[in-house]
Amino acid sequence: MYAKIISHVFTPAPRRAVIGSEQVFNPTEAQLAALGYKPVVFTEPPEAPEGFYAESRWEETEDSIVQTWTLSAASDGVYESISSVTSVCAFPSSARSSVS
Repeated sequence: MYAKIISHVFTPAPRRAVIGSEQVFNPTEAQLAALGYKPVVFTEPPEAPEGFYAESRWEETEDSIVQTWTLSAASDGVYESISSVTSVCAFPSSARSSVS
């Protein structure tokens, strides 16, 4: 995968690029590099202790974009909200009554 950082935002390479006056579908790595895109290096998140979560960030180096991680403290409200949304999305009340 190729991407670039534009205004502090991770931006994946497009599947269609304009090179010169031509539209190129599925540009090659060389074409993407010529447009300023760099290969992406994905990394595994660290284990987060209870009350924390791993948050993905991106760092641009001279020749690639590397995924980095920071541990952030989560408030109880965040966990309650996520739990509530997950339980509603996973098993809506209409589906719960029909699954017996």
